[in-house]
Amino acid sequence: MSNSSISIFRRIILCFCALVILLNTSVIAQERKSIAEALYPIIAQKGVQEAASLYQRLKKSQQGEYDFSEPQLNRLGYRLLREAKHKEAMVIFELNVEAFPQSANACDSLAEACMWMGDVERSVQLYEKVLTVAESDKTTSAETLSLLKRNAGRIIDQYRKKKSGEGEILSPRISALKAKLLAGDNAAVDRFLQEIKSTGAPMIEPFERDSSQSLVTFLWFADREVKHVLIQSLCLGDRDPARNRMDRLLDTPLWHRTYQVPKGLKCSYLLSPDDRRLSPHADFMSDSLLSSTLALDPLNPRKFFGEQARYWSVLELPDARAQSWAAGQNGIPVGEIDKHIFKSRILGNDREIRVYKPAGYRASQSYGLLVFFDGFTFLEVFSANVTLDNLIASKKIPPVIAVFAYNPSDEARRLEMACHPSTNRFLSEELIPWISSNYKVTQRPEDSAIIGVSRSGLGAAFAGFELSNLFGNVLSLSGSFWWSPRGEETEWLARQFAQSRTLPLKFHLDVGRLENSVNPQTGLNMQTVSRHLRDVLMAKGYKVSYREFSGGHDPLVWQGVLGEGLISLIGHP
Repeated sequence: MSNSSISIFRRIILCFCALVILLNTSVIAQERKSIAEALYPIIAQKGVQEAASLYQRLKKSQQGEYDFSEPQLNRLGYRLLREAKHKEAMVIFELNVEAFPQSANACDSLAEACMWMGDVERSVQLYEKVLTVAESDKTTSAETLSLLKRNAGRIIDQYRKKKSGEGEILSPRISALKAKLLAGDNAAVDRFLQEIKSTGAPMIEPFERDSSQSLVTFLWFADREVKHVLIQSLCLGDRDPARNRMDRLLDTPLWHRTYQVPKGLKCSYLLSPDDRRLSPHADFMSDSLLSSTLALDPLNPRKFFGEQARYWSVLELPDARAQSWAAGQNGIPVGEIDKHIFKSRILGNDREIRVYKPAGYRASQSYGLLVFFDGFTFLEVFSANVTLDNLIASKKIPPVIAVFAYNPSDEARRLEMACHPSTNRFLSEELIPWISSNYKVTQRPEDSAIIGVSRSGLGAAFAGFELSNLFGNVLSLSGSFWWSPRGEETEWLARQFAQSRTLPLKFHLDVGRLENSVNPQTGLNMQTVSRHLRDVLMAKGYKVSYREFSGGHDPLVWQGVLGEGLISLIGHP
């Protein structure tokens, strides 16, 4: 064999060995277990310190068996935050920063947790570190780094302005009131309070810099000494509590916060004096304790029964769209609601089922079918039965049977609405056959719709994807289309539609213009992912009606847009 032949042979052998090593490494990486999933039950059973110790032991002894990448602890920390386990989340985020000191994302997450805990000084220090390490962070995408740097810069700037007293007062009326007080008019606050009591709050003022925007100022007159007042809203501010804190006007009992918002905004909110989430000494707190100081706005008589099965105050700007279909009307025929308990063998749980029958229901007549995920929300928060009564009486849609499937628990909802194949089996093998045997419903997919909101909006779109033989229409309000299975890229469902044949489906998608706060775990927001799914569907040839409303992730607005979505899908031509 010549020297050149030997050289070629050696190169072939080396390439083959390298390929074998690469494949083995890939297989090992795919088979590695999630360290986050291993630690979570330990936190619940033995505490977070025991979980942190286990993390260190496993990292030393079983490095190849578990996935110790930076996103693992980051996701675990946010999971604990969502469960109001703030002390535990802090320990996990600290552990992640210790393991990845040059990760801008890890520092950003710990900074956010510190802000929620009320440790503003340390939070700002960490945001300053984000700006430093972002310059050399090679593990995070350029787009995410840009978002992290912009967010850190904004918070640092706000902090410096607030500390130096340079913060601008946007509201002309508050600015004028401050000027009167500084001029020695000590009775100005009392006169202002009497004016507000007669006109109501929040204050709405024009925004001279942008005619498409308005200024909305929330007010709190403290009848006792308070350290801070927080505005709780699903539309205003962002994930940073400091952006939703009111400012005290000099040494008066008046607290205020002004937002620049789009005209036509409608949203719900609560006010929370001395909210314990902002305490520097915040401890582990349950949801009930977290909400113990949340209160209706005493200067605003309008309220709405919404999230967390409680009343919220209502902000509605003059240009807000009327919710005519959601309002009860006298003199129209009203449907009936049957109540059932449904036992699912496939999902292994029981749930309440409510079935709406239109006025004048006849068992001999075939009806279109609407299936609502998140049945409690749609029926008892949105009063979807009222919307159906109004639409049917106005002949905007034909009479329909509507099935409202309640969630057995929050944990079941998180699993079952996240593109869960067993949920679709529950629909096709259990629920729909049961409905068909008890009610006279259509067998035509084009006369049936699957409907959801937020996470169940994702579940509704996935049901349409797999069950287009049952549902020809999908209605999703603020769908969580950012979702993906663990370990995969975001927006999983959009990729499934892009890679499959075009199905016989129609879509109506609604999302709020204020659903634009970036999720630090994904770098995405609800508005962006909704637009992306719309574009994917339209490129594939689907018929899509798409709208953006002046609001955020808020049931108060969803109840109003539901009727328009139903008209677009099943309305009379």
